Amino acid sequence: LSIGVDRRLPWGMVGTIDLLYTKSRNTLYIQDNNLEGVVDESTLTYATGEGNRARYGVNSPTTGVALPTKQALVFGNVLEHINKSEDHAFSGTVQLQKRFSNGVEFNGGYTYSNAQDIMSLTSSIAFSNYGNATLDGLLNDRNLTTSAFNRPHRVVLSGTVNLPGDFDFSLIYSGVSGSPFAYTINGDANADGVGGWNTAGTVTSQKNDLFYIPRDRDDITMYGATPTASYDSLANFINSQSCVRNQRGQIMERNSCQNPWINQLDARLQKVVPTFKGQMMILSLDVFNLLNMIDKDWGLVKQTSQFEGQTMVQLRGWDPLYNRGIYSLALPIVDRVNANASVWRIQLGGKYIW
Repeated sequence: LSIGVDRRLPWGMVGTIDLLYTKSRNTLYIQDNNLEGVVDESTLTYATGEGNRARYGVNSPTTGVALPTKQALVFGNVLEHINKSEDHAFSGTVQLQKRFSNGVEFNGGYTYSNAQDIMSLTSSIAFSNYGNATLDGLLNDRNLTTSAFNRPHRVVLSGTVNLPGDFDFSLIYSGVSGSPFAYTINGDANADGVGGWNTAGTVTSQKNDLFYIPRDRDDITMYGATPTASYDSLANFINSQSCVRNQRGQIMERNSCQNPWINQLDARLQKVVPTFKGQMMILSLDVFNLLNMIDKDWGLVKQTSQFEGQTMVQLRGWDPLYNRGIYSLALPIVDRVNANASVWRIQLGGKYIW
């Protein structure tokens, strides 16, 4: 459903309002039907000492290695692709445009959006989609939460001026919210066969178990000879992240944290060269991320996580007394620079029109 309005405003400006709402039908959903508890939830157990996390098997007390309870041991993951219709998104855009008589144009816009889904599909491979989708809820009934594609705020400003010699010069600023993520466990805390070491002795790169944020030092079992010091380091990290400290006493909500705001300023110099019979050559010079070209400390893309899940702890064992995992620290570097996304670039172009 979409609706848009354009209206001429005082001082020669044009205002635009666009609203868009989308509701999915029959979106792809993936689940492992070889796990007990997926087809029949009555077989599930729960880690009561860890936010009531649903468990699809058991973990070794000494190593934390998971043994999923399978319906057929001769098979590994039996992924079924089904359809669900829960995802939805809304976006609203306000835009102003102004063209001056001296060859100057200005355009400014702001977009608010809210996208929610139960599984963000980011790969062309089924198990990659399944294993990298952080689990909020049950494997066969995930909660509707913030989508990995959600960018709630975006600002775009652009201006163009006509220069002598038939040159046009443009500046385009784009500011957008960082991608969402949540903190996960390096290991298989719910014993569904995703994450950490499995019984075959191999390690999987996928990590889908969201971290339980402890209330205090008695609400988590730390690994090693100095558990108090480990918890103090963990507590300091939790307190430094507002999206984490506000969720103490529960399993983190999927995609409830967000990477920093991203600023980018691009420039374009263009010249139209008439040839013959109304034909023309358009030559252009584009500078992407002009801020970083001016100063190496500007225009940097900073991220705590490039993906939906970012490891915070590693599963080392299972505490049968409190029915919860035993963890060592694997704290990330916060707001590290993504060098590939931060570099400035120059592009030369040409186009012939006849």
